[in-house]
Amino acid sequence: MVPWHLKSFGNILHARRLSHASFLQKGLPRHKLAITSIRRYWVVRILVIEDDITLARVVRRGLLKTGHTVDLEHDGREGEYLAAERCYEAIVLDIMLPTKDGVSIARDLRRHGVRTPILILSARDTVEDTIAGLDAGADDYLRKPFVFAELNARLRSLARREPVAAMPELTVGEVTLNLASRTVMRAGHAVDATPRETAFLEYFMRRAGQIVTRAMLEEALWSTAATSSRTSPKST
Repeated sequence: MVPWHLKSFGNILHARRLSHASFLQKGLPRHKLAITSIRRYWVVRILVIEDDITLARVVRRGLLKTGHTVDLEHDGREGEYLAAERCYEAIVLDIMLPTKDGVSIARDLRRHGVRTPILILSARDTVEDTIAGLDAGADDYLRKPFVFAELNARLRSLARREPVAAMPELTVGEVTLNLASRTVMRAGHAVDATPRETAFLEYFMRRAGQIVTRAMLEEALWSTAATSSRTSPKST
């Protein structure tokens, strides 16, 4: 049985058509709508493993504001489990974490074949710390405090690399989402969907069988809260 939130995907498409129609009545060309949508909602799925709750929320709000999908974890072992079990385009990883440190997490993920790009974000700022993180398997290393625009640019760079050859598609019932091409199929037929609608669909499909509340959707996909351009976290 297809979950109710996937059945309602058609309603989302219908609402989008009405929304486009209202903009067209105001004189905004359809091609400009499409270009604006693509630029604003280019979606990258990111896992943030950070035990400083305030910093983690600031990073998450900033990434959500730029249109990405973000999972957040404060515990080392729980974060490693998510990184190994789910498909992400990038991982933001702190070093000093409860239960397991970030360097060990990066090393074990690589040892188990997880190729997702990893960016270590840490207050440890010596050359030796950077070398240890990169040698453990991280792809990049950014020191705290940092400018959010630089973090976002580094993540975009990591996401542009060769796609991770794991979990290329999500399938629930008759609906299939190709994670690489971002195309949607239903019962063998292509579904016309915007990047924002595809992000909604991916969120629902990854949580098939789970309760999804409005608050969860707003936090994950619709947050537009402002974030400061520079963070001032405490050392961890």
